[in-house]
Amino acid sequence: MMRKLRDRGDGNGYTATCLLMYDAGPSGAVSILADEIPADLGAPQFMDRMITAILDAAPASFHRTVRERRRGRLLLEE
Repeated sequence: MMRKLRDRGDGNGYTATCLLMYDAGPSGAVSILADEIPADLGAPQFMDRMITAILDAAPASFHRTVRERRRGRLLLEE
């Protein structure tokens, strides 16, 4: 179902979808079950698609640091 909600190029649907699975222990501690999530529904692909959509929609003069980092010109520590 998560995959069906995505835009298939016709302008209908969401830019990206993400599935999060967790396990809540008796103490209330929460563990993310990353190994149970298919790669195409995980958080990394979701963030990549959302950042790409924002950069595609924004003027080239906006978000310069992000654009440079994506091109590999800046390290995250800078």
